[in-house]
Amino acid sequence: MGGLAGVAYVLVFLDLRGLPSRASRAAMKLLSWAALPAMVGFFALGVMSAFSGVRVYRSAVASLQQQYNQSQFALRQAETKLPTLSPSQAAAILAEVDPNQRQRLATYSPGKIT
Repeated sequence: MGGLAGVAYVLVFLDLRGLPSRASRAAMKLLSWAALPAMVGFFALGVMSAFSGVRVYRSAVASLQQQYNQSQFALRQAETKLPTLSPSQAAAILAEVDPNQRQRLATYSPGKIT
C-alpha cells in the first residue's frame, strides 16, 4: 500500500512541463488520477482488515470466557457432590475442568485416583 501511495504522490505532483510531448503528459495525468482511487481502495482494505482482526479477537475472548465459566460451573458442582463421588466420577469431573489432565488420568487405574 505504501508503494502505491508513493507512486500516486509522485505522479500527481510530477512537473509535467518536463515531459516531451502533450500525449505523454496526458497519459501521466490519467495514470496519476487512476492511482489515487486505487490507493484509497487499498487503504479501505487495510481498515477492513483491522476491524476484522478486532472482531476475531473479541470472538476469541468470548470463547475463552465461556470456557472459563463452564469450568467454574463444573467446579461448583463438584464441590457440592465431592463427598458422594466415586474415584472415577471425580476423575471425570477433573478431566472436564482441566483438559490437560485427561491424558494423565487415562494412565491411572480407578483405584489409584483418590
